[in-house]
Amino acid sequence: MPRTAGSAKPAITPERIVDAALAVIDADGFRALSMRTVAARLHTGPSSLYAHVRNKLELHQLVLTRLWSGLEVPRPDRRRWRRQLVQVYVRQAALFGRHPGLEGAYFGTAPTSPEFLAFVEGVSALYEAGGFRGERQRDIEATLEAMSVSWGLQQAALDHLTETSGRTDQQRYADIVASLREVDPERFPRVAATDLHSYPTREQRAAAFERRLDAVIRGFEANRK
Repeated sequence: MPRTAGSAKPAITPERIVDAALAVIDADGFRALSMRTVAARLHTGPSSLYAHVRNKLELHQLVLTRLWSGLEVPRPDRRRWRRQLVQVYVRQAALFGRHPGLEGAYFGTAPTSPEFLAFVEGVSALYEAGGFRGERQRDIEATLEAMSVSWGLQQAALDHLTETSGRTDQQRYADIVASLREVDPERFPRVAATDLHSYPTREQRAAAFERRLDAVIRGFEANRK
């Protein structure tokens, strides 16, 4: 409903500021996020945001707190810690998939809010249940985080292609297969010999991602011994 003359603007709140920040990230990427672009989304000036957010760094904190506070981290079970850790990174990958560009805030912001720190504490407890601490934890954690970001961005890219092209993953894959079958086998023998199996469904790709996470965890575990 259009606002009538003299009607009050919606109040600026931290919740609306975070909504606008996520809208900026989703539409234009993390680099476009600023107090000015958020204010423009809210049809106000940047100065009106400072009563709720001190600076851009705090804005990043609010965004991360909103999203990561919804990520469940199970209580460590030494019999199932690998599976529990896999599920945490699957959920995190889904966040990156829904909000491509968010990795800029995630890797560039030190967590300080109680909600985000609770997530970090919970994940650290899972690593501890598996016997990872110190440098060994940092190594495996960096690897699994990179995998979750990569997977999330890949899914976001596939969704974007489907939306903009009007063609499904399977249809686009069929085009790739047709092109590869035309490759000169003498010039590119390895490419020509590629196993062009049927394109996996979204469920099959998700299951494969979980298997890869588990394999990496077990690899680090074996190397630790």
